[in-house]
Amino acid sequence: MKTVLFSATAIILSGCASAPQIYTAQDATLRRGGSIQLFPMTQDPLGGAPRLVAALAIRGFDVREGAGQNNATHSLRLTYSVGANHATGSCTLAHRTTGKIEVSVVMNSIRTAAGAANTCADAILAAAK
Repeated sequence: MKTVLFSATAIILSGCASAPQIYTAQDATLRRGGSIQLFPMTQDPLGGAPRLVAALAIRGFDVREGAGQNNATHSLRLTYSVGANHATGSCTLAHRTTGKIEVSVVMNSIRTAAGAANTCADAILAAAK
């Protein structure tokens, strides 16, 4: 299995065969329509990052890409591993100042990047105030 790690705090690999494991902090501070920084990825063979950006934008979030300084309140990291017939992955949303994890989604079996993006975006929207 080839492992690909991304420096993006988000999830992009959905269409899960098994139910994703979702953690949401009860004291999450992200606001609906808030700003999220998705860090650049070194590789993205499934095309998850653009799908995640689109999924979050559709849900009203201001997603900023790149590692430069901006006034986004939260950061999103995406990681995934691609195997012969499946992929696994996770996305993690953290507060940029405190580093506290507010949303974490672990997907054990990803079928499509679009599905993963929607799974992550839905979890983030559910946590937003």
